[in-house]
Amino acid sequence: MDNDHIRRGQPTSHIKFNEATAILTGDALQALAYETIVSSSAINQVQKISSIAALTKACGHQGMILGQQYDLDAEDGNYDDIQKIHELKTGKLIQVAMTMPHLGIEQQSNQLIVLDQIGKDLGLAFQIMDDVLEASSDSNTLGKSNQSDLLNKKLTYVSVFGKQESVNQAKTLSNACIEKLESSFNKQEAADLIELAKFMVTRKS
Repeated sequence: MDNDHIRRGQPTSHIKFNEATAILTGDALQALAYETIVSSSAINQVQKISSIAALTKACGHQGMILGQQYDLDAEDGNYDDIQKIHELKTGKLIQVAMTMPHLGIEQQSNQLIVLDQIGKDLGLAFQIMDDVLEASSDSNTLGKSNQSDLLNKKLTYVSVFGKQESVNQAKTLSNACIEKLESSFNKQEAADLIELAKFMVTRKS
């Protein structure tokens, strides 16, 4: 939708192939996600149903798609809640990735509550830093255009709060997640997620 020609240092699908192929590939990958859940032998039927329901909600009209529509509306000046855009557009997917392994397991309900909040906060931190990096890094480092937000008149955290305040907010979210992880899980359980929380605000691309 932003018509970027480069992502992660590679030509985007609609540029390398064509727009129709890019759309079909996205549709196929989303269907593959559900196929992977349904065909898994590692989880039971309750977990499968819970995971499908959660993923559908995160991707659909109450999640990523709604966030993307708000993002498009903001380009025309018809929407101005940047936090809501980021929580929906990116945050919902990270949030559901955090919680899906614990869905349908009654004895892990307390962990699920903690991970749901951590996923929400890390999703927001990730997108805030995405805005910061685009405003401050070169295209080669980013692996994509550093002018995309500007050219598309995107509403970003940097355009609303400024670069330094955006960085501060992202770090606050990351630190809060680390504190929750350290207080709710043992060191071995939390280690990878703590590294992920740190990476969200130290990444360069």
